Amino acid sequence: MKKKLYYILIIALLIYSALLFYWMLFGFNRQVLSTYHFNFIPFATMKRFLAASRVSHSSRIINLLGNIIVFIPFGLCLPFLFHKKKLYPVLLTFLFVFAVESLQLILRRGAFDIDDFILNAVGYGAGYFIYCILQRFENPFKITEESDFSSGKPARFLKVVCIAGISICAVFLVFVIVVNICIKCSAKKYIYNSLEQLPQKQAALILGAKTYGERLSPVLKDRVDAGIVLQENNKVQVLLLSGDHGRTNYDEVNSMKDYVLRNSTVITPQELFLDHAGFDTYDSIYRARDIFCADSLVIITQKFHAPRAAFIAHSLGIDAVVLALPEDAYSNASRYSWYSREIFADIKAFGDVVFKSKPRYLGEKIPLTSDGTLSWD
Repeated sequence: MKKKLYYILIIALLIYSALLFYWMLFGFNRQVLSTYHFNFIPFATMKRFLAASRVSHSSRIINLLGNIIVFIPFGLCLPFLFHKKKLYPVLLTFLFVFAVESLQLILRRGAFDIDDFILNAVGYGAGYFIYCILQRFENPFKITEESDFSSGKPARFLKVVCIAGISICAVFLVFVIVVNICIKCSAKKYIYNSLEQLPQKQAALILGAKTYGERLSPVLKDRVDAGIVLQENNKVQVLLLSGDHGRTNYDEVNSMKDYVLRNSTVITPQELFLDHAGFDTYDSIYRARDIFCADSLVIITQKFHAPRAAFIAHSLGIDAVVLALPEDAYSNASRYSWYSREIFADIKAFGDVVFKSKPRYLGEKIPLTSDGTLSWD
């Protein structure tokens, strides 16, 4: 094979990779998402996407097949460049996908999704299948021992890229493991598993979760029920309901408030404070300190979430304990998803604490010693 063709192929592949990189981060009018999204359950996103009634058949085909087709050139072209080094094409493709998925997560322009890895791998495999077929016939890319590109300088450069990429991934993996261990170890002494053992605090901070109109998700219902019990047993003086109310058609906090008032004859409206801008755990706890002037807190959440909540609270200097609710009633798939997501959520929490991030919104103070209805909309 002529060297000229090698370099044409390299330039074409680099241009294609740059365009694909841009398309996967900024194409299709991608907007910055309100929170971080990731999925580690194989085929979960694909099943949800196929079952979505609002998605047209053409959109399903374009999305699923698109993730396959766009990676066919990698499986077709890279093996031509690395005929002897068959592992290099696979590593380069993996590093490219990993970089794109990580940036989608960090920049909040998509999700870090294991299903994307699966579809992209299918695309690479299809390209490699075409490569194997072409190698059986006479063609301008037929590789001989004398013309093997994998012994040239560009190949050695890409070898350095592979080694550097693998090293960065290894360092990142070690960093993730260390941060997760440190958060869980530092938070352990602040986590309680039963209501009886909890010390008395000023307020119970109930962290928001998914709602369906006025109906609370099972996760959120468990949290609110626990808050009601704490309040009725004088473990706390008031309830601080914190959640996402950033859209007119989605309101976690008022759904929680209405549920409390329907299910408790003891708790008064004045004892219910609403935080409409608790978009994530860090924002909720930060605002509990700076907007609602909380002296001490019982943070109510499930076990998977408890270490991160305790870590954030004490990093922000709040006297807080966490009531970790049991998860036995939930499916293994749900629990696996939660604990998987916590891996990256812990990294975000660590970054927020280290860099002293500010919540998306702050505002005027509404002390928990005042009238809770002042925080209602």
